[in-house]
Amino acid sequence: MINWNGIILTSVFTIMGGVIVFCISQIVLKFFIEPIQKLDMCRGEICDVLIFNRNIYLNPNTVSKEKELEVSIEIRKAFKTIIEIDETYIGGKPRKPNKRDNDINLKIREVEVQRKSL
Repeated sequence: MINWNGIILTSVFTIMGGVIVFCISQIVLKFFIEPIQKLDMCRGEICDVLIFNRNIYLNPNTVSKEKELEVSIEIRKAFKTIIEIDETYIGGKPRKPNKRDNDINLKIREVEVQRKSL
């Protein structure tokens, strides 16, 4: 005769084992793999911004102040993502925003409004 208890017990343990392995793999993915991928993506964006605008920040007096400000804002936005990744995943302490951060955010909004109007 067929031992139904053994068959059912084996299938239940197999399903539970699969669910446990899936949960552990998702935890590892969320807390270890995703931050590394986001950090690499952020580093690539920063390199892109720095390489694309190197002629402006290496020769600061050759372009208009508006262009310098726009490049400065782009660089700050790119570096801000690293700070966000540090605060979110790596356990860095969130820093308190200061008046300069508020000024930069206002300038970012102004530049984005100007770009949309063009």
